[in-house]
Amino acid sequence: MRTQETYQLDGPPSPSGRAAAAAAAAALAASDAPPALELGAASAAAAGSESEDESRMISSEFKECRCCQDVLDVLEDEIGRMTPHNTVTALGRLAALSKRLPAAERAQVLASPPFVAALQLLARQFADMNAFQVVNALYSAAVMGAPLAKAPALMAAADAALARLSSELNARDVCSALYALALLKHARPAHGVAQLLLSRAQSLLDTGALDARGVSTVLWAAGSLGLRHSGLSSAATRALLADGGALLRGMTSQGVANCVWGLAKANGGAVDAALLEGALGAIAALGDECKPQEVLNTLWACARCRHDPGPHWAPLLRYCARHASSLAPADAASLFHALGTFGHAPDADAAAALLPRARELLPRMAPLEACSLYRGLGLSGLVNNDLYDELTSSGVPRAHAAGQLAPSTKRMAFQGFLAGRLQGVAAQMPPEAATGLAAAWRDGLAARPSCGGGSGGRRSALGAEVRALLQQLGVRHDADVATRDGLLVVDLQLRAGGGRWVALQVAGEHEFTSNGGTKLGAASLQQAVLERNGYEVRWLSAHDLGAVPRHRRPLYVAELLRALGVGVDAAALRLAEQQAEGGAAAAGAAAAAAGGPRGRGGRSGSGGRGDFDGGVVKVREAELLFDDPKVSGGRGRRGGGGGGKAGARRR
Repeated sequence: MRTQETYQLDGPPSPSGRAAAAAAAAALAASDAPPALELGAASAAAAGSESEDESRMISSEFKECRCCQDVLDVLEDEIGRMTPHNTVTALGRLAALSKRLPAAERAQVLASPPFVAALQLLARQFADMNAFQVVNALYSAAVMGAPLAKAPALMAAADAALARLSSELNARDVCSALYALALLKHARPAHGVAQLLLSRAQSLLDTGALDARGVSTVLWAAGSLGLRHSGLSSAATRALLADGGALLRGMTSQGVANCVWGLAKANGGAVDAALLEGALGAIAALGDECKPQEVLNTLWACARCRHDPGPHWAPLLRYCARHASSLAPADAASLFHALGTFGHAPDADAAAALLPRARELLPRMAPLEACSLYRGLGLSGLVNNDLYDELTSSGVPRAHAAGQLAPSTKRMAFQGFLAGRLQGVAAQMPPEAATGLAAAWRDGLAARPSCGGGSGGRRSALGAEVRALLQQLGVRHDADVATRDGLLVVDLQLRAGGGRWVALQVAGEHEFTSNGGTKLGAASLQQAVLERNGYEVRWLSAHDLGAVPRHRRPLYVAELLRALGVGVDAAALRLAEQQAEGGAAAAGAAAAAAGGPRGRGGRSGSGGRGDFDGGVVKVREAELLFDDPKVSGGRGRRGGGGGGKAGARRR
């Protein structure tokens, strides 16, 4: 049973309906004022009729207004007699009339005393409104960009009203309410009202009451507000993929882009791969019917989810090249961010159209956008051009000198700078800027988790397990070893045959694409830096090790090391083999006792995956695992760890 809460606003909650009448009667009885004359039934009915007539008359005046000033004049005259219906009508009329006003004139309307008084009245009347009135008033205020600072009690009252009415909202109401909250940037609705709205949206979606436009609106609003709701996300994904993706294919390009962008933003990059593929296919098929922002939002979602567009790159980049003149600064930054994420370089024709446009937009870019562009150019190999040179010599240094770069933005820019240096770019960055970016990069390394588990860093669970396995196998190793240039840290340093030094990087899923297990741009940059320091780079992922049954992990790591030419203690190897055989026999006996098929000892393709959504890289034999070496992204400088050898290493 749902209980209705009483919400505290600026002062004591204003009672309504019968509660208001009872409160007024109690106050009157307790006072010394003489009692009012009692009204007969006929007189009370007449008074109510007059009040309704007056309300209808005021609403008619608002509807007849032909400009915003007319509405403001009526507000100034009637504000003391307005009912909730009048307030909703006035705001709706203002929203319609101000839609095409120049920005300066609209700002004057929003700052006018009658409009501010209307917002303050709305805050007091929300408690007495029905669902239709609450949603329409909030929507009108949002599309006008109402100044919330002028009515500080407004959003608290709106939250209380939406929470009270959440179970009564229909599909249109839910979509409009969430859209309004997103426009108002009301990122932290009180009393859990946002979760109530999202839960209501899920129930409407489950019953088929939300259409394609409603689904995309709800998902966009959830992403804009940063609101995560696993039930809604799962229900929306099921609905979008049902019947072969019929709902997704029936959407406009804006609807498709809003769905995947909202899911990627709200869920931290966890979006179903089939849904992303469907969205990419739909956007590519719509071609020139799309707007650039819709294409770029879809690519941003793919980058956030590490989902490589693969064959869709070509048509999408051709589209961007054709519409290069329409790209906004944020569009160009998003495009090169996506290219750099996957280390993908456009073909010569597309680059010839996109690079000059990005350079033209550079003066209008925010510092974060410019640094994202710079990183994308470096990681995608687009470093031999005027745009990259300008960013290196003046664009990024200017923002650095002005103190406009946060530490994370400096690290982003340093990746772009480092990628260019590794590729032999002649452009020079002023020493002060280069030193500042490098210092932020090294600070980031020092803050990353420690593989060695020393006193200077946090212990990595995977790194600790791998180290324990190496010790069990009697393999000498060093953990958390800084490279000679100080730009990276080797997770586990091993000595292989022929005097070779091997960097075994212990990595999670974020260094590789989620739909193919190939290296991302940052991982390729790390590999280049480690190889420049004289290492052979090999990678051991949490996904691969987690997919191996625990009793087989010592043998799995031993096989991996032997494939690298690293010696393993013979007695420890025999023990690992016995452990693997004994565990396999026990597992087989348990399966037989349970009536299931009897399996051979080996790697399980699905066991032990934990929170990983789909495979990053499939489990394979150690000899095949390293045919195509994979490495992690930049890891932290580790504090402590097993006696690292920090000197130069040669093959």
